[in-house]
Amino acid sequence: MLDFVYDYPWTAFFLFCTVVIFGVKSCADSDSYKASQAAHQAQEAANARPRVIREVDGCKVYAFKSDNWHYFTRCPAETTTDTGRTVITRSGKTTQSHVEYDSIVTTNGVKQ
Repeated sequence: MLDFVYDYPWTAFFLFCTVVIFGVKSCADSDSYKASQAAHQAQEAANARPRVIREVDGCKVYAFKSDNWHYFTRCPAETTTDTGRTVITRSGKTTQSHVEYDSIVTTNGVKQ
């Protein structure tokens, strides 16, 4: 077997690559891979829809994900949207990171 590899190195390399490519292709076509991909896509779709994660004093806290997690509250009188993101600054060899928070308060029209 090793004589074949030494005598025909490009043929052996081609055969090896062919086996690897078909092996990867067959793994991507397997039922378990397709099931895991479907579960991942379902989880991503569920994360994109706002859902209630907590309820306090008549206010509901919602969360959804688009790139980052976003949270907002829905209260009878106002709505608050809070977003946090990590900011990384580099200066020479020093790297610093901190979290910046944004908060938007919207007053809802209260019917009386």
